[in-house]
Amino acid sequence: MNSIGVDVGGTKILVCRVEDGKIVASETRPTPQDPKDTAEAIADAVCAVWSDDVVGVGVGLPGYIHEGILHQAPNLPLFEGEPIEELIRRACGVDVVCENDANCFAVAEHTLGAGREFNHMIGVILGTGVGAGIILNGKLYTGAIGGAGEVGDIHLLEGTWEDNVSGPGIMRAYQRFGGGNATHPGEVWTSNEESAHKTREHVLDLLGRFLASLINVFNPECIVLGGSVAKIPFYDELRAHVKKYCSEVAFSSCKIVQHEISAEAGVIGAAMLVK
Repeated sequence: MNSIGVDVGGTKILVCRVEDGKIVASETRPTPQDPKDTAEAIADAVCAVWSDDVVGVGVGLPGYIHEGILHQAPNLPLFEGEPIEELIRRACGVDVVCENDANCFAVAEHTLGAGREFNHMIGVILGTGVGAGIILNGKLYTGAIGGAGEVGDIHLLEGTWEDNVSGPGIMRAYQRFGGGNATHPGEVWTSNEESAHKTREHVLDLLGRFLASLINVFNPECIVLGGSVAKIPFYDELRAHVKKYCSEVAFSSCKIVQHEISAEAGVIGAAMLVK
């Protein structure tokens, strides 16, 4: 099947034509602040990658979509309450389906990537923010109004999971421990600073609690990690921390792995939503 996937970020729109799960053409555009202008920018990029056998357009967005209306997209504040699906459909003149970007990531990894062997899988994005897509019984679970998987918004005693285990959250912890040389989480993981060592132990403990909570609640067969933080080679240590906070039988039946698809998993998953 030939379809078009769109990944709408706070600053950039990525539009790709996808054939059998592979990107064959791509275009990027800056993300306008106005929803109507964004729809027009998407339509312009869709035209640039179009072919006559395209069956529709799938769009991944931050936040969640209920009945075509976007809610809780913090990096797109002017989009709150906008009928984004209809705006894009009018601009493109073709069938359009919109979905949360973490859900698109989970769909791609479940169908083509690290979670393809499992009926119960959670795709977790650990990057600038924290979000998840939940696959139950082989199908994407979106909840009553499309808000399932917003795990980054769960409140802790101090802040949310997103405040603590996202890329920016890791860097804030590093600075609190007195670090000043590393510029991103990957450098924190290779630094010999005492502050970096303390940060690593702190973050691994928090991530262990975070993933153990997901395993205890959903009992998945696999958790696939994506985003910039997932590139850190911490998986053996991470599993040890998850085990401390997890039901033993649930932990033993769940793999925790890095994503297999490239950084374009979200846009591929968006394209795969088109039926």
